[in-house]
Amino acid sequence: MSAAPTRRAELAQAVANAVTLVPGVACLSRGSAVEAAVHYPGGKVIGVALNDGQITVHVILDRLPIPPIVEAVRARIEAVLGSARPRVDIFVDGAEVDELPRRRDAQPTHPGRSPLVLL
Repeated sequence: MSAAPTRRAELAQAVANAVTLVPGVACLSRGSAVEAAVHYPGGKVIGVALNDGQITVHVILDRLPIPPIVEAVRARIEAVLGSARPRVDIFVDGAEVDELPRRRDAQPTHPGRSPLVLL
């Protein structure tokens, strides 16, 4: 086994581990059209793709709002990378939430019902 696949697998696993520790991240996602994964002999890291100076991460969230969670994910990835600064793309492929937050200043569109915030 060459060193390059081992380093790629270790980097992908370190990124995956860091991302899944972010509060609000339910899990990594395979992506939609093409599976996002780093393959190595004997396995793969799902939800992370490493390509030519770019890291792509696909996540499913378990809470809202989305922007602060994405920024926390980016910060964790940057901490793993240290001084290396490849392009980092983060895709939110879904959210597992019980209900959307309600806006306090919005007027109900139907009497007796509170309006929902659409993202």
